[in-house]
Amino acid sequence: MRKYILLYVLAIVGIFVQFGFLGVAGNIIFKLLIFSGVSYFLYDIWKATGNRERETLPESPRETDVRPDSQADTGRSRTIFEKLSLHTVLEQDNDALRFVLNEFSVIWNLILPNNGYLYLYNGRGSIKLLHKKQLSYIATHDDRQPEMLFNLLDQGKDVLIEKDIQPAANLLPFYKDDEYKPRSLLAIKSTVAEQDYLYFIFDSKTPNAFNSEDIPLLETINGNIITALRKFLQINGIAAALAGEKSLLDIANTLNGAQDFEECVETMSTVLVNRFEASKLTIAFIEERGGNAATAVIKKAVGIDDPFKKGYEFSLEDGLNGWVISKNKPYLIDNIDKGEYFIPRFTKEEKTNYDIKSFLSVPIQLNGNAVGLITLEDITINKYSEADKNQLQDFSRIFSYAVKRFLKINTKNGG
Repeated sequence: MRKYILLYVLAIVGIFVQFGFLGVAGNIIFKLLIFSGVSYFLYDIWKATGNRERETLPESPRETDVRPDSQADTGRSRTIFEKLSLHTVLEQDNDALRFVLNEFSVIWNLILPNNGYLYLYNGRGSIKLLHKKQLSYIATHDDRQPEMLFNLLDQGKDVLIEKDIQPAANLLPFYKDDEYKPRSLLAIKSTVAEQDYLYFIFDSKTPNAFNSEDIPLLETINGNIITALRKFLQINGIAAALAGEKSLLDIANTLNGAQDFEECVETMSTVLVNRFEASKLTIAFIEERGGNAATAVIKKAVGIDDPFKKGYEFSLEDGLNGWVISKNKPYLIDNIDKGEYFIPRFTKEEKTNYDIKSFLSVPIQLNGNAVGLITLEDITINKYSEADKNQLQDFSRIFSYAVKRFLKINTKNGG
């Protein structure tokens, strides 16, 4: 009852209360925080209800050897405005991971297989083994995945039962020797979102081990899994958005505290180095002569040893970086070496890209006109995504607001 009262109070405060001293932005952030609190209590109430429901499901005393979960490869941090994937949520939210493993156990206790495997499609074209539970004497090749079975689930029903599979190696290719030969198979696909899937796979050495009459119940359990995980995605997405807003506000305050142009550029470069992995970071601004901007000068360069360092002046017509300013639009290229012709980065005299492959650059704009650029480059192919581009544009906008007080550039007649 106490939680419902708190929900009611938070809703009233969020709708009717305004604080004049916070200003427009402050009141928006305040309402987002109130909304986050409401979401948290809703989730807490839902979780308590779900736990009570699961307590009514039968538990089996069957004992089997449980192998450790495969460890998540976290890699670099996600961008703050990117839609969270199921892969990310299961890495970061222990409650979400615990829920999935509990549902794995619920299905196990219902069908009583010999072995079970849980796979996660990570949204980047690959599938990883998230969890497995199997007989202690069985040896498996974890690097072999049941791709044919995945394809069957992708093209057909969400619940698949095979009562007598011979030979089993076509569908379950990961068993090492002949000590164990699966004869029955049950597989479930949970489609949480467009690029977020879970595959539950169970087998038994006994033919006809799984009952087709259980399919309606399994479909109900699968529906509950999908609904719950979608709520986890929504709740974690709200939390990430709030964290992102606070992060941008902190960065803006730091930049606005800079005493001169050099300090502002140095501060921005530090933020970018901490937020992105890059072999080379470049910040440049246009150089005006007689009111015309024909060149730009690098104000900060961090990374690989190439000729394009601080103070280097380059044309706006000859290479990728110049085009970002002259065309006033971002460029995202997964491999600048791909294609028939050599693409220079700064000048047409270039003969090499110094092993640079991925290229991401966005203009720095004032009054809608390009006055500079921020460029991230990396020796790895396909390093940056659309989400990275969007985040870099957000940083560029904050940077332009902070640095404009130090610039003496004519932006009235185009960039």
